[in-house]
Amino acid sequence: MPVWHRMEGCAESLQRLCVSFAWLSPGQGEEARALLAELRALRACLAGFPDGNPETVALVQVPTSSNQALRSHSKVSLAALRARLAACTWEISSLRALCEDAEDRRHEALLAGVLGEAAALHVRLLQFREAHAKLAECLQLSPESQAAKSLARDCAIALGSRAEDVLGMGPRISWKEVTSVSAELKERLQGVGYTQESLPKAAGLPSMLHFVSNRGESLANALQARVRTGDVSQDLVDLVRLFLLRRLLPLQRVVALLGEEITSAFLRLKAFCLIVGPNSRVCSESEAAEMLSESQLPADLELFSAIALWPLEEDLLIATDYGDTQHSAHFEPVMYLSLDSYALVAAAPREPVQRVLDVCCGSGVQGIVALRTYAERATFVDINPRCLTFTRFNSALNGFYERASFIQGSVDTLNDLDLFQAILANPPFVPNPEHTAAAAAPLYSGAGCDGEAVHRAIFAKALHLLGNGGYLSTVAEVPNPESLATRVKDWIEEGQAEDGVRPDMTVKVFTGKRVPAEEYWRSATQERSELERRSYAEGLRAVGVHCMAEALVLARHDGRSELSHDVGSVVISDNVQRDQLWVDDEYLRTRVALCLLPS
Repeated sequence: MPVWHRMEGCAESLQRLCVSFAWLSPGQGEEARALLAELRALRACLAGFPDGNPETVALVQVPTSSNQALRSHSKVSLAALRARLAACTWEISSLRALCEDAEDRRHEALLAGVLGEAAALHVRLLQFREAHAKLAECLQLSPESQAAKSLARDCAIALGSRAEDVLGMGPRISWKEVTSVSAELKERLQGVGYTQESLPKAAGLPSMLHFVSNRGESLANALQARVRTGDVSQDLVDLVRLFLLRRLLPLQRVVALLGEEITSAFLRLKAFCLIVGPNSRVCSESEAAEMLSESQLPADLELFSAIALWPLEEDLLIATDYGDTQHSAHFEPVMYLSLDSYALVAAAPREPVQRVLDVCCGSGVQGIVALRTYAERATFVDINPRCLTFTRFNSALNGFYERASFIQGSVDTLNDLDLFQAILANPPFVPNPEHTAAAAAPLYSGAGCDGEAVHRAIFAKALHLLGNGGYLSTVAEVPNPESLATRVKDWIEEGQAEDGVRPDMTVKVFTGKRVPAEEYWRSATQERSELERRSYAEGLRAVGVHCMAEALVLARHDGRSELSHDVGSVVISDNVQRDQLWVDDEYLRTRVALCLLPS
């Protein structure tokens, strides 16, 4: 019998257990013991699967995978956690009844323990609100539980960070109000060295990128040590803790750092969340406003930032979600500023243009840099509505809202637009054969089997979005980089064939170090089960991906002739390989950014 068939059988049995536990009343102890014994037997069966226990891996659903084994693996993982949660729910009901009827306090300790266990299961199912509610009850019974306090704080942070209306401008606060506080915010941050150039030096790090991978206590402690030696100010360290490390700060301290007006604006935007009490209850907007208005701020109130705020170039600030914000089937976080983001900022040509298009805009970072340095207007496009919410905020925060427009949709929906003189694109690029890229978020991994579906569509669409002399600049990790130039030429010619447009295009391709597929999939699936890792590796081989590499592609539109019998020429004038491509800032700003400009 195939392993997936056994997993399906276990999943069905676990689902039946969920229903059975739900039907039990608190007094049915004997029936519950029989169900618990069955649950233990099924969990023992899961532990014996040859590819590892599905119950012990990080939980990410793969409902759309055409790989039967992966679908079954996901199904049984969910079923196991839900069955355990159903058992906890029955135990909680029974222990509550005993606590009401007896003076013996031992039942309260047992109830607190089961509430904590149920909360941990809710967290693994990304049910943070339910987890937080159970932890609040747990802390009423066991107020000294440090584990419950810590998990309650984590749940509060998750709830605040994943809220749908984070940074939503409208009735609560207008874009004009955001723009009005931005000058003071930038002055306060820049005044203590919160800039792209100064921050890494203060932290003893090579670049801002290290704030993504080093967000642990070690970085916070290292920064604090530099305060003691006089190398760094406490104000700068606390701003880093607030905006890049997502640490709690006392409300009094945040007001001292930013002022009451900025703090109030960020609370109304739900960019800041105020929490109170040992169970880390998130205050409502009205509660937060009332507390902020008090003449003497309560000393025990703490605040965290639901957004990361990245300094960029001389004076820009870009809000994103944090890198560890959990995605789910119905929630997609906004990508933080990563290596590819910085690379495209440096590599895109900075010729003055009237209109720029930022495709797959994410936080809007590329278009905002363009508005600051060389573009009169920008149009931002993303399929994720949260990305456009953040982009609107970032446009207002940096003073460009009136020069920006926003479109929610995919590349394929970009029709009937006026021509642009520059297009910037940082598309999703994670290869996802058979939807096996479970470790990637749904939209991040929506790039097709080989990772090039969106990249390909952008090149085809650029033909009738670019004006004569316009530039297209893209950044992506690409499969099999040795043939990328040929593929780009094919993508452009496919676009020509679709609408009869025959432009001449000059293209330059830059690729980085080749990473063998085996090494790539290991890094992409570190927290996955052996089954998921093997399925992903097999999927890459099946679609012909043998290596991956960083890439930047720049193309110039050299003119068009409608419905000509002569196919426009696509000239690949350069195909350069350079190790460490994305981190060589000087090379990107000189050789790459200038490669297509008139000599």
